[in-house]
Amino acid sequence: MNGLVDVDGTPTERSRAVPSLIQATREAIASRPPPGRRVAFLFSQPSLALSVARDPERTPDTALPGWHALFRDAGWECSFENETTVTRRAWCPGDLLVLPYNPVLSDGEAEAIGRLLDAGGRIVSG
Repeated sequence: MNGLVDVDGTPTERSRAVPSLIQATREAIASRPPPGRRVAFLFSQPSLALSVARDPERTPDTALPGWHALFRDAGWECSFENETTVTRRAWCPGDLLVLPYNPVLSDGEAEAIGRLLDAGGRIVSG
């Protein structure tokens, strides 16, 4: 199987590797931040509404605070954007946009992501 547990519920090698991957990611974020250290989190109401109806684990309840804590603790300047403010944001090289839980994007959000990439920014989704 390719998941975190086998059919019988036994943890796989992949699941045992998760803690070390999380720690390696934390260390990479803390040790190699881009100039400016600016990160924005997209807090999309349509995505959250979808999650309430479809996600039994309520992923946004843990994803957004988890990502925010990770970057805040590493010293990054954090801001929250919604589907309106992200369309007006001026991006800079090295900016990072985190999509903590965004199964749907509006045309404006997609255009904002394109502008971010054109400006030399990066995206993390998860």
